[in-house]
Amino acid sequence: MPKLRLVLISLGLAFAMLSCRAQSIIVTQLFHSGLPDNKITVTNSSSPSISTLKTYLQSLPSASQPTWPILGLRGYLLDNESVAGFPEEVRVFQGVIRIYQSGVFSYHLDVHGLESYLNSVFGSVDPPPISDVVAKPAVDPPLPRSGSEPPYNPAIWNDHDGVELNNNCYNYATNKRTNTFAQPGKASIGAVTDMACTPVLQSAIEDGLIPWVENVQCPSDKRKVALVVAPGTDYHWYRQDSNGNWSHKPGGTDATNLDGAGNPITNPRLANRAGGGINYVNFCAYMCVRSDPGQVDISFVTNDHRELGLTQLPLELLPLSPSPLTLNPSEADFGKLSQPSLP
Repeated sequence: MPKLRLVLISLGLAFAMLSCRAQSIIVTQLFHSGLPDNKITVTNSSSPSISTLKTYLQSLPSASQPTWPILGLRGYLLDNESVAGFPEEVRVFQGVIRIYQSGVFSYHLDVHGLESYLNSVFGSVDPPPISDVVAKPAVDPPLPRSGSEPPYNPAIWNDHDGVELNNNCYNYATNKRTNTFAQPGKASIGAVTDMACTPVLQSAIEDGLIPWVENVQCPSDKRKVALVVAPGTDYHWYRQDSNGNWSHKPGGTDATNLDGAGNPITNPRLANRAGGGINYVNFCAYMCVRSDPGQVDISFVTNDHRELGLTQLPLELLPLSPSPLTLNPSEADFGKLSQPSLP
């Protein structure tokens, strides 16, 4: 009996420790689409503490629903991990607090300065100046489809919980929820850290994606995605849906079929890819990815990285003739590509 009592006491202590550990607020500074964002875990004993965050949510006057940028700096997201008396999700940006509770959004003025306080905790983001903003509306007809594109169904991604927060644009483009904020490149070569077309593309190739061209459908068991880069800052992915248009999921926020200017996306190369102090000005490539998520191999987040130094994709990976497509081609290059034969 004494041994059984000790076992029960130990199990009780372990359960209590797990319960305390689970009660937290995950605060994320929303900025990137592909790379992991800065985040902190707030508990009853941390600084800041849960009680401190609660004070900023007291007696808030109502506000109109804001129009926040889709890309770039998007404020702070506070995700509730089993804390009683705290909303399921809170987002604050540009003087407005959005509270999500029981499937309903409400909007309030940030009269107590929650955003300013979190700026002091995280340090304000100083994004690079935007230049050469892609501002052309996407008016082209839909690009060719293979017939195996997924439907546009943002609800399965926008749960305002673990799926939305822990899956990024790469997860969404490959249609595979890993809940790890997946990064291009298998664990064996390490997650890419050099934010330029060449290393991100090479890492995606390691994951089984195939460089392709704009005006040709992928093979029937694959579908088209597109990679863009904000040089030195971040990468972002788009995917083609079954209706022929494109959609994307900027980081840990909502999946959407609108570009940075609020236009439907019929061609990511022509879409507005700027907002919130960031500009994904470099269109890197279209690629084909397997339509069956079970056959897609995308890596976990790691800190390892190996410089690959690739300047041109291998000819055998490209359905082009007679010359290979160099990385980050200019928009003029897309008009010069000859129609390939499907492999």
